[in-house]
Amino acid sequence: MSERQLETLDLNLVLTLHWVLTEQNVSRAAERLGVSQPAVSHGLKRLRDAFGDPLLVKSGRTMRPTPRAERMKPEVARIVAGLRELFQVEAAFDPAVAQGRFRIAASDNWAVLAARAWARSVAPLAPKLALDVVAIEFPVAQDLISGAVDLVIMPEAKLLDLPPGLDIDQFVQRPLCEEAYLTGVPDGVAAASGGGLSLEAFLAESHVLVSPAGASFGVVDDLLTAQGRTRRVAYRTESFLAGVHVAREAGCLITAPRSSFLAERGGLRVVDPPLPVPGYAVLTGWHPNWTGDARHRWLREKLSEGLTEVVAADPRTS
Repeated sequence: MSERQLETLDLNLVLTLHWVLTEQNVSRAAERLGVSQPAVSHGLKRLRDAFGDPLLVKSGRTMRPTPRAERMKPEVARIVAGLRELFQVEAAFDPAVAQGRFRIAASDNWAVLAARAWARSVAPLAPKLALDVVAIEFPVAQDLISGAVDLVIMPEAKLLDLPPGLDIDQFVQRPLCEEAYLTGVPDGVAAASGGGLSLEAFLAESHVLVSPAGASFGVVDDLLTAQGRTRRVAYRTESFLAGVHVAREAGCLITAPRSSFLAERGGLRVVDPPLPVPGYAVLTGWHPNWTGDARHRWLREKLSEGLTEVVAADPRTS
């Protein structure tokens, strides 16, 4: 594209290009832009003509970016972020009439808690806004930059298996809560006096191991190994909610983050594990470009308030 062409180009097409490449779907891009689907289709045609490249091509039922579009995507995201910062005005935000979607990335247990918090703290005040929850996968950081994800709920960085070159410190991070480990006990299994669970009773039962990374051993196994002990892991899952249900159906114990039992107890009695398992911090994170945005600030603050209330419950007594 020559300099002369740039001067005659409708720069609104930059936003169209950004959201089409981000969503890889004309309808969702139109929703992000607040325009009709035909308007986005027309803009995509003009972009294809301007770049001499199809940009997005059909692959089955989905649209896939061309190699050139993949190369452009990060730069377009940076341009849009810069324009957003340049023209940032502290605009009034009225949740009662606001429309659109707020997209978060979270593990399955936190997805349930986020939806519960949204229904409690956001939906009554902003009934026309919708919540999207996507799996927390890296590089989710790129989605945060592009705007495809507004907020991420994640454990502290030391527990994340980050790919090389991903600097999580470039994002704003705020503590949400401290995550502790608890043990779920099916009815009639490993009964113990006083509602507790001895180490011997714990080791006498079969266990479900939850490992989102697919590892064969977890933090409990490391602690037991240090004591010269082992447990029998009969089932492994990569999902916290699936692990809770497997434990109930298979009559096994499961030791998992407290949030797993807040999201879904699955008919389990929840007690403290018989050995101290170190917890960790849970954070919310977002790209700094969103910090001053009135809509984003209202939503993340309300959602955090709701989450704080949700996680205040004690699954050992509730």
